[in-house]
Amino acid sequence: MNNEKTISVITCLKNREFYLDMNICSTVNIKNLDEHIIIDWSSHKKIHNERLSLNSKAKVYRVTGENDWWLTRAYNFGFHLAQGDFILKLDADTTLNHKEFNLLNLDNLEYKNFTINNSGYGNFLISKELLQKVNGFNEYIFGWGYDDKDFHNRVLSKMSSAYQDTQGSDFIKVANHSDAL
Repeated sequence: MNNEKTISVITCLKNREFYLDMNICSTVNIKNLDEHIIIDWSSHKKIHNERLSLNSKAKVYRVTGENDWWLTRAYNFGFHLAQGDFILKLDADTTLNHKEFNLLNLDNLEYKNFTINNSGYGNFLISKELLQKVNGFNEYIFGWGYDDKDFHNRVLSKMSSAYQDTQGSDFIKVANHSDAL
């Protein structure tokens, strides 16, 4: 059960707008949702405003002039904009099971990582305070890969409470696609 703490969802993408409708719809019923920030990292096609009507709390921030996908920088930009007490990082190809998510008690929670079969640490819920302690993602990690594992390990080293792993199969679903996409 969520208390009065607010949640900011951060989703970043470059040329993955075809996943966005499902992603946005999956966050509509999050209790205490303050905002769903979508960072469009110089996609070829601009995200149309009708997508935002799927969730009145969704906002798109478009970053222009970036030739390469820089995941760590894109998410750090989104983290900087977030106003919520908690940050839910949700990749564009991922949907949230809001019913299970809304059962989480945020009172004593610092961090939950939604892995599936102990793989993929890229979708998580973290207190803004803990996120600031680890200073977000390491932007020296460019492209895709290891950014999530590095972040996860740094978070665990800064936590004041015991970490409880959360299997993502109850909380998230990731679309099947090739690594090339």
